[in-house]
Amino acid sequence: MLETIVASHPEAQVHYVHGARDAEAHAMGVHIHNLVAAHPKAQKTVFYEVANNAEHSDYDQIGMISGQWVASQTPIAEAEYYLCGPRPFLRALVSDLKAAGVSSDRIHYEFFGPADEILAA
Repeated sequence: MLETIVASHPEAQVHYVHGARDAEAHAMGVHIHNLVAAHPKAQKTVFYEVANNAEHSDYDQIGMISGQWVASQTPIAEAEYYLCGPRPFLRALVSDLKAAGVSSDRIHYEFFGPADEILAA
């Protein structure tokens, strides 16, 4: 998503937020770092649920991403939110953003997870 947004809208303010269990589970870290470094209006925040290897980490926050945190760090009245993640994460984040006043038409999401969860949708 970040790659598409910075390529399609180079003038846009972008805040990329990524959550991972720890450094070993951190996907695309170098690629995201390079994209943000090349886009002057982009920033990133990385959450690690557990900071068990601080020596080889690229995280900014310990814990899990919450809608309250996202709402406090973004222009809630005008931002478009693009989310992807497992079903429990999306349920919580979408609910939190709606409670903070974000209209449903500005919340875009893509589910990922085990195939059996897709069948249960």
